[in-house]
Amino acid sequence: MSGVRYDSDRFCFRRVMSATTTVVIPNWNGLVHLEECLATLREQTLRPTRVIIVDNASTDDSERFVRERFPEVEWVQMPENGGFSYAVNEGIRRADTSYVALLNNDTAVEPEWLEQLAGALESRPDYAIAASRMVLYYDRHLMNAAGDVYSILRAAGRNRGIFEPRSAFDEPCRVLGACAGAVLYRRTLFDDIGLFDEDFFLMSEDTDINIRALIAGKKCIYVPTATVYHKMRATIDSEPSERMMLLGARNEAMVAGKDLP
Repeated sequence: MSGVRYDSDRFCFRRVMSATTTVVIPNWNGLVHLEECLATLREQTLRPTRVIIVDNASTDDSERFVRERFPEVEWVQMPENGGFSYAVNEGIRRADTSYVALLNNDTAVEPEWLEQLAGALESRPDYAIAASRMVLYYDRHLMNAAGDVYSILRAAGRNRGIFEPRSAFDEPCRVLGACAGAVLYRRTLFDDIGLFDEDFFLMSEDTDINIRALIAGKKCIYVPTATVYHKMRATIDSEPSERMMLLGARNEAMVAGKDLP
């Protein structure tokens, strides 16, 4: 480790060159997104120790493309489309590194993305989760998520800062939790609180794990220097909208029933 990357009144993030990390990418018919996502991972200043794609029974040409163009990436084929948690849990189980990152396939990451997240957690051993600065891919002046929050009034989680100006979220701070589309966890967190709940299938699974982590005394830091460009809802919008609305409402109720006092 050397140098100081980011200083504030509360946080000082160090550069890291040797942290061991596994990046887990869930995939379902994501061929159109994979080239940019994986190419930006190749450019990381802190190279991932492992990159694992867990595929939910895709019917496109994703597997052939990855094996031919990105042979360093590990491909894990699941027998069915069991949803987001089903896929990432398999990747987490296989990870044997100090840190595990989850990354959506419809993203592009800045070169220092992984180094900044790892540097934040290496600098702050009292934190277990590092949230990325997620920016809208098609309008890079606006935020997708600066960590996640939870509204008691709505009984629902949401992305902090969504659709607000990117420039308003330049400072690191503690947040409730992270959007699971671009996040770094200490691997030991899952030993303490368990894996993602596969009953959610898609949506709100990260709200559930954020609250479970909070209850267990685990903290999350927002890292504004770890930038990700996200094609928000690219996968969700490929599904029938009525099904997604019903699933979203059901999952919000599940979080409240499971996790709230």
